[in-house]
Amino acid sequence: ALLTEIGSENGYTYYLYSDLTAEKLPELESPYAEELSALVGMKDRIAAGFSFIPPLNLFTDLVGRTLSFETTNIDGNPVSSADLFAQHEITMLNVWATWCHWCIVEFPELQTISVSLADRGVTVVGLLSDTEKVEDAKQLVQENGVTYPIILAPDSLENYLPIIGYPTTFFIGRDGTFLCPPVIGADVPQYKTVLESLLAPAE
Repeated sequence: ALLTEIGSENGYTYYLYSDLTAEKLPELESPYAEELSALVGMKDRIAAGFSFIPPLNLFTDLVGRTLSFETTNIDGNPVSSADLFAQHEITMLNVWATWCHWCIVEFPELQTISVSLADRGVTVVGLLSDTEKVEDAKQLVQENGVTYPIILAPDSLENYLPIIGYPTTFFIGRDGTFLCPPVIGADVPQYKTVLESLLAPAE
């Protein structure tokens, strides 16, 4: 069989894939040919001996934690995260960089979300990670018609936010708590799905 099941987690099943068969073995000199043939014959036994370890979720302990920092906006004015978050039920904190193509591409969609959901207590705040590029950031913001706030990442950003890719968008409550795991990448449909879930009336 090409696929050998090795474990399941959270509704997903994981398989070992191998398309090597005795007929498809590369031509090797002895004793390498014999060794490879023996390994192919032992594939199922090897797979059966695997210990399945569920994928690591870097954000398991994030939900419910509180985010708090002091910084400035791109115009140099002081900003307190507590004051910023307290103004809305949900703040989409979009971490971006001037060198990130997809960060820039999604600006218009983020602007639309910020405007269209304002009456439901949702706002977008851009958090600029490459803080030495403020002038470039200002130009990009202006060119793309962004009117939502842009703030600078605090020093040692990794101490505040787990970032494994750009853009990454966190959903923060009025009291500064993380409401759910972040969305990694420019995934506008997923933003909308998350927001509708968070805004849905509690049953």
